[in-house]
Amino acid sequence: MVRVTWLSSALVSMPLLLALGCGVAVCLALVVHRRDLTSVLALAGFSGLFVTYIITSFSPFIVVWLERARPGRNLLVMVSAFTLAVSTVGALAVGCLIGALWLGLNRHSRQ
Repeated sequence: MVRVTWLSSALVSMPLLLALGCGVAVCLALVVHRRDLTSVLALAGFSGLFVTYIITSFSPFIVVWLERARPGRNLLVMVSAFTLAVSTVGALAVGCLIGALWLGLNRHSRQ
């Protein structure tokens, strides 16, 4: 079995994390400049995806930590609940991005 180090996991995750971080930065600038619901939804969406991807990329380390912290407990149930929570946050983030896109396109078509 090959052990994955924290550094190698971070290097593999870096391109998408940088792209999502840039998305958060651009949306934050839009929120400060425009102060509308579309910008806030886009910021919530990109921030949710950023946090979700960070948690997902380091989930093997979280599982090892849970296994050490609570030996003998039902680890499968804890990991399943953790995965469900992270997936729910990701789905809500995608919903925010879809809402931002829809509001932006509707506002653009009315002008």
